[in-house]
Amino acid sequence: AYKVAILASIAFNKRIDEDQIYREGIDKLTPFEFKYADELGYKIKLIAMARQFKNKFDVRVHPMLVSKKHPLAHINGVLNAIVLEGYPVGQIMFSGPGAGELPTASSVAGDVLALADELQFTQKPLPMMRCKHQDHIKLIDINETVNKYYVNIVTANVPGVIGRVGTICGDHGINVSSIIQKEILPDGSAMIVILTEDALEQNMQDAISELASLDSIKKIYNIIRVMDI
Repeated sequence: AYKVAILASIAFNKRIDEDQIYREGIDKLTPFEFKYADELGYKIKLIAMARQFKNKFDVRVHPMLVSKKHPLAHINGVLNAIVLEGYPVGQIMFSGPGAGELPTASSVAGDVLALADELQFTQKPLPMMRCKHQDHIKLIDINETVNKYYVNIVTANVPGVIGRVGTICGDHGINVSSIIQKEILPDGSAMIVILTEDALEQNMQDAISELASLDSIKKIYNIIRVMDI
């Protein structure tokens, strides 16, 4: 969250209040998610995202399903990556070690040496290290965002359940791209995975609340947003 706050402030030339950044960790993920994501052609990555739509700013951190075709899917271990997209440059990616004593020491030492060298000529920091903006921006609420979704649901293995799930999604303005029954669990219940098209977050949460109230829905494991390529 702090990293994306700094990066977003540079990209948007505005100050970012990190307390406004929606953040969601990886503690709710289960082995099912990694297994099914792999089968569907995705990997799960913790993504810090910053986007600007005209005068609206969307900055957040949460797990996402990333297509195996995307370069971010292949960032593993201590590697970090930054993907930039703009006009006319298109999409570019920078990657390198983001953790560990030597990579961290190298970055810190490099900044200290650069500042020390500049102080021979001026008392002001290097232009690239100066904060040149004072205006704060208000970030949109997570419920105002539009995303594709992966949903993992455990249901009673009875006729009509999948149809009922699809109907509830439709009632809330959510187009379902696929509903797949993945397996039957030892207690006889069914594991169902849903992938949606673009949907408003608020609509998705309302649909999940209605699904959770059904007797035939035993558990909703996870709702994970899916990153567009």
